[in-house]
Amino acid sequence: MATPTLKQSHGAQYTRIYSYGAARGDRVVGNDELVEAIDSSDEWIQQRTGIVTRTRSSAGILAVDLATDAAREAIERGSAQLKAIWARPQAIPQQDQERVLSKTLEREQRYFELLRRPQTTYATLMSLPGAPSEHETDPQVIEQIEIAAKYQGYIDRQQDEVEKNRSLEETRLPHDIDYLQVHGLSKEVQSKLNQHKPETVGQAARIQGITPAAVSLLLVHVKRGFAAARSAAEQKSA
Repeated sequence: MATPTLKQSHGAQYTRIYSYGAARGDRVVGNDELVEAIDSSDEWIQQRTGIVTRTRSSAGILAVDLATDAAREAIERGSAQLKAIWARPQAIPQQDQERVLSKTLEREQRYFELLRRPQTTYATLMSLPGAPSEHETDPQVIEQIEIAAKYQGYIDRQQDEVEKNRSLEETRLPHDIDYLQVHGLSKEVQSKLNQHKPETVGQAARIQGITPAAVSLLLVHVKRGFAAARSAAEQKSA
């Protein structure tokens, strides 16, 4: 994927490529698959085109999907570059440190870490002595790199939350458990769980009145197989 910008120069239009990304189809197709379709041979195709294989996308994968993957590749490439470069206090003049970072560096830091500072932008960071001469120039790619850096902590926490919620949805609850025998739960929570009989911990967490503490306690009992609750139920019925 290339990000072009259309410009005018002496009455003529031209396009400048600011950035690029790549994405391929997920299926490799050899010349042998085309031979019957075009009534030719592998040798004929190679001699005239130089092509031996090409990639095609499976059914359901659209051009827009490949474009999205290409854009993501460009953003990941730019972020990876910043994570691989170190800013060393002794290598950058103090006035440049204060100009870009608003204060001097106390230790070596990756460029990606420096970009997390609220006042620092990608453009000013690239103006530091020692910054890579080849870097991203596409405004849209740069914007996404800055967002990834400045909100990395928040993004990581949200990702952890997503993984946690996915885990809760996959954690099943026994259908025959009597929650009145589950120690640590309030009477209200026990009553609601017995009333709704959720199939998973995720479903239980969405019941009104079920607190995060109750969800954590359910997870503990799940790991223990609700042994204590089952034992109490058996003693009660005996």
